[in-house]
Amino acid sequence: MPTLPDWGTIQQVHAAWVQAIGSIGAILVAVIVPTALWALDRHRAHLAEKRRLQAIATITRLAQSALRFLRIEAARTGLPGSNVVAVEAFHEVRIAADAINSIRIDELGSPTLVTNVTTIKRCIGRASGIIPEMLPPTGTVLASPLNFAALVEEVDAAQWAIDKEVGSLR
Repeated sequence: MPTLPDWGTIQQVHAAWVQAIGSIGAILVAVIVPTALWALDRHRAHLAEKRRLQAIATITRLAQSALRFLRIEAARTGLPGSNVVAVEAFHEVRIAADAINSIRIDELGSPTLVTNVTTIKRCIGRASGIIPEMLPPTGTVLASPLNFAALVEEVDAAQWAIDKEVGSLR
């Protein structure tokens, strides 16, 4: 007569295997999930930094655009020591100066980025320094002479370097 299997022993063996597989699964989950979350956090931090630097590049482009507009709108008067400048150009420079002054230099990170943003801040500061305190809403005003072409050239070089550095981020 054939012997019947001992179901108690078979169930114990199955239970041991189930417990072993469950333990291995728990260990794998304990290792894989935190690693995946860590990688996701790093990726998000990298994207946030990239977006922050792109925002800074956009603000410096605003300053570059304002200086170019100021250079185009400035016209020689023929009088020594003065230019006629469209009021709208001065308003653009003020907006750009406010925006670029919101950038904190100590949080930029890279020394080249600090140098280039500081260059643009200095140039926009020089241009905003000639703005009269009280401006009419529209029209033109006399302004002291300033070599806008040199300022624009300096800002263009700094902006090119900023765009190159920010564009190189992956």
